[in-house]
Amino acid sequence: MKELLHATTVSLILIAPAAFAQSTDITGVEINSVGMRMVPIAAGSFERGRDEPSPEHWDEEPAHKVSISRPFLISDTEVTIEQFQQFRPGFTGSMTEGSYTVGLSWHEAVDFCQWLSKVEGKPYRLPTEAEWEHAARAGTDTPFWSGNENPESGRGNPWGLKNVHSGPLEWCHDWYGPYPYKDQVDPVGRSGGLNRVIRGGGLDRKTPEYARAGNRAAYSPSFAMMEGTEAGMYSGDENLSREPTLEGLIGVWFGTTKFEKPKALDHMPVLDVDWNDFQQPGEDRETNWSARWVGTVVAPADGEITFHIASDFAVHLSIGGKTVVGWEGLEIEKSGGIEMKKGAHYPVLIDYVHSEGERSYLNITWSWPGQEKTEIRKANLFHSPAQGKDMRLKVPRLYLPGHHSIGFRVVQAALPGTEPLAVEKPFFRECVVQSRSNVKKGPDAGKPWYRRRALLPIPPTYVPWHQSRAVGLPKGFRGHIHNAGLAVCPNGDILVSLFTSKPGPQGEDQPEVMLIGSRLRFGAAQWDMPDVF
Repeated sequence: MKELLHATTVSLILIAPAAFAQSTDITGVEINSVGMRMVPIAAGSFERGRDEPSPEHWDEEPAHKVSISRPFLISDTEVTIEQFQQFRPGFTGSMTEGSYTVGLSWHEAVDFCQWLSKVEGKPYRLPTEAEWEHAARAGTDTPFWSGNENPESGRGNPWGLKNVHSGPLEWCHDWYGPYPYKDQVDPVGRSGGLNRVIRGGGLDRKTPEYARAGNRAAYSPSFAMMEGTEAGMYSGDENLSREPTLEGLIGVWFGTTKFEKPKALDHMPVLDVDWNDFQQPGEDRETNWSARWVGTVVAPADGEITFHIASDFAVHLSIGGKTVVGWEGLEIEKSGGIEMKKGAHYPVLIDYVHSEGERSYLNITWSWPGQEKTEIRKANLFHSPAQGKDMRLKVPRLYLPGHHSIGFRVVQAALPGTEPLAVEKPFFRECVVQSRSNVKKGPDAGKPWYRRRALLPIPPTYVPWHQSRAVGLPKGFRGHIHNAGLAVCPNGDILVSLFTSKPGPQGEDQPEVMLIGSRLRFGAAQWDMPDVF
């Protein structure tokens, strides 16, 4: 409550007088035929971006003035499932953001706008990135429209928009690209690119910094929800097979030590895991958590099979409904045996608890007469489609494969006639030889030939970001660079893409990540200067 009162006080002090004047008498609100509340946004200007170098906000540089010359109408919230279903009956989406439509691609959002334009006889479209920020700021120049603190959930800003700092991510019209070094009027982004801009809260639930009005991000426009993962698939109406046909055990990990607060689906293809080196999609496992996996184990031999479990805190192993090994309270290794018949299938259940401590690991092996302790192979672990469905029903859909939390809100106005900015291509995409005639040429095969060069153009690892910038490397490069992907082109060139992120634990799952690209041109001894992919 103290934090809430503090945030409210700040908002009253920092909202600009002009914005407050508009908020007291919002006129011209329209309710369209699908039930959207369209609020008017007046023309105006704001300062976009920043001039202070920062590894987290490199794509917000430089600061420049943006003017919106014409008023427009914008939906006060993101498009709801009920509204989207009028365009596409039966749509459910990811269902990760309550009643709001999420889990669809940029193209699907554009299709909805085109459909709505025909229904209404008025132009509907996605907001430009500049229009979105202008409307979200509502005349303020602070990180949030409410000041320096994120507003209380559900509150509308002074111009009537809700959820700009929370809820779904939102597709914008623009191709993603760097800001220009000049002021702009009615900008519409770049003329092309690889990704479309997304804005809004929800990019990182733990860190309000990524919900600021000025924060930017981007995704591939074709990034739709994975086909076959719609909510109807898990409705429980179908009779999925309970035959163990899928590899590994399946389960859920929980945010407490008491198997409460399910977090995410957990597939266990092998029974040897060290979670100190493991990152779960959506949220890291912290100091206290638990997990439960189910499935089938195929017996490796006839007679008594002994299971050996090493773990940091607590484990319970049940096979065929019988407890084989179980303990709680300390790091230890224990063993237990059970009679089995070679090739037979036995139901298996594993409960695991991690409570405090630096180590978090689980290792289960087995042995039998004539066979020393050995790993349990993938070929001996299975689960059924029905068990997979049961586990998927327990977890938030946000962390299911193929589900995401990107939605959109709509603007009712013609797109500004501004010319888009040219695409700034890195050098490795320029001056590319199109001929293949030289590809088969090489040194004389009859003579010894040696050449030594670095395999990849990787920037120095764990170098502070300001040092990388000082020598001319792009400002988005971070200290942790790895996971190279190579492609040999038809003209003999080699392209490489590398992943760069914040160094240290939990760096790879933070939002400020990017891909580096470079080219080794056919016949060249050196790679091109690495650049943003």
